[in-house]
Amino acid sequence: MSMTILFPFVYFMVRDFGIADEKNIGFYVGFIASSFSLAQFLTSLFWGWVSDRVGRRPVLLLGLIGNTVSLLMFGQSHSLWWAIMSRSLCGFLNGNVGVAKSLLGEITDATNQTKAFSLFGLMWSIGMICGPILGGFLANPATTYPGLFGGCPFLRANPYFLPCLLSASISMIGFTVGFFYLEETLPRLRGYTAVRTDDEIAGREEAASPGVSDCDTLSTSPNHTERRCSSGAIDRDSVATVTEYEQEFSIEDAHSAVEAHNTDAVCCRTSDGCQTEEKRLLSEASVRVITGYSLLAFLSIIFDETLSLWSVTSPSHGGLGFTSSDIGFCLSLMGCTTLVMQLVVYPYLGRFFPPLHLYQIGVSFYGIVYLGFPFISTYIAASPSSYIRRLTWPLLLLNLAIRHVCNVLAFTSVMIMVNNSSTRGNLGLVNGVSQTSAAFVRCIGPALGGIMWAWSLTNELPFPFNYWFVFLCLSILGLVTSVQSRYIPGSVGQRRDKVQTLSPSEH
Repeated sequence: MSMTILFPFVYFMVRDFGIADEKNIGFYVGFIASSFSLAQFLTSLFWGWVSDRVGRRPVLLLGLIGNTVSLLMFGQSHSLWWAIMSRSLCGFLNGNVGVAKSLLGEITDATNQTKAFSLFGLMWSIGMICGPILGGFLANPATTYPGLFGGCPFLRANPYFLPCLLSASISMIGFTVGFFYLEETLPRLRGYTAVRTDDEIAGREEAASPGVSDCDTLSTSPNHTERRCSSGAIDRDSVATVTEYEQEFSIEDAHSAVEAHNTDAVCCRTSDGCQTEEKRLLSEASVRVITGYSLLAFLSIIFDETLSLWSVTSPSHGGLGFTSSDIGFCLSLMGCTTLVMQLVVYPYLGRFFPPLHLYQIGVSFYGIVYLGFPFISTYIAASPSSYIRRLTWPLLLLNLAIRHVCNVLAFTSVMIMVNNSSTRGNLGLVNGVSQTSAAFVRCIGPALGGIMWAWSLTNELPFPFNYWFVFLCLSILGLVTSVQSRYIPGSVGQRRDKVQTLSPSEH
């Protein structure tokens, strides 16, 4: 909600700064939106690293406090620089998204992963419903509701403080609940050691290097076996994850699991004997999934920025001439669509299709959907026929609904695939890298979208360089994202059903 509540009024806030005319406001709005993502880009990897060492809980709580303070500051913005500084502070202290995904990966298994990540998206949907409504209807309350707030000098001087105060209060409630009830999930801090099942290791080894092993099997406990290789290395046949999605574990956890042995090398089944496995922080699967996630985030943030600018732009310049209330109403309806998708449709589809297939279906429609928006403003909203103009709202909502359905399929699936691609217990690191990559493109996207929109309105060039230009670029980027999805390995969409969670006494 802390992000979506700003969408309906940030355009009007910049307008009230008095630093630009209508055609150039988008340029400055983009910088405000980018400041949050730039700060998050600089710190997301750090917070993922911190959460792998001190735990998920303290990082999540700190993010909620940072969110509360920064929102109160943003609501009192009277200049562009203050608005940028307050959003940057929120980004610096907000490492919640990647850490929250890591937490989900640690508390779910094959039976509930799809449902859990759907609920994660569900919370975003609730924010999408409530945020725009509150932002649109509570902005400038002294003017909109003079009977209630007209006598408050503070709200007259700070017309956008009330929605920010409400959002900050919700963040503070989240902090209070988390402080008293949120438990730590990092396996090392909970006193558990991660182990991987014998069958999973055997399947991976045989797929990678078929042949005869030169290792002798040693049994250390009923649930834990090792093979001593001719080189003296240990083949960790039972090193698994606490959850099925954290596929391998960190070198630090490996030492605690078999600290009685030399664990510097891993035995592989090859005809030449045991060889040392290359230890990489990120697997190739993780890199490809994170690339897809970054493209998806880039596509989404540019559109979100462009949508608000396009919808409030006057019809004579290719927009719809919406008010902040219109934007809030429209986005809230789309939040309801997302809510149904997350709560009902995606969990149902997840029973029959792997996440990769759902992701590929979602991104395949972007190329067409984004061209529908300028089509509506050009041929429907600007039509001389009143009957055709009446179709503006239905067609706009239909096109937005399709886009939000695609978003649910794509974003929910890619969150699952990021977790499935993690190795060596570096779930926090993988999610930190993915969040850093997404934050990087999100810090570029709003500024780029605002600049392109302002340029398209001021260049006085014909199609395709007029207001169609940004949407054409989005359509091309959507096609690129769809093509890239075909190079993501299918293994990241497969569930791992054999999981053991062993306490130290069971080794």
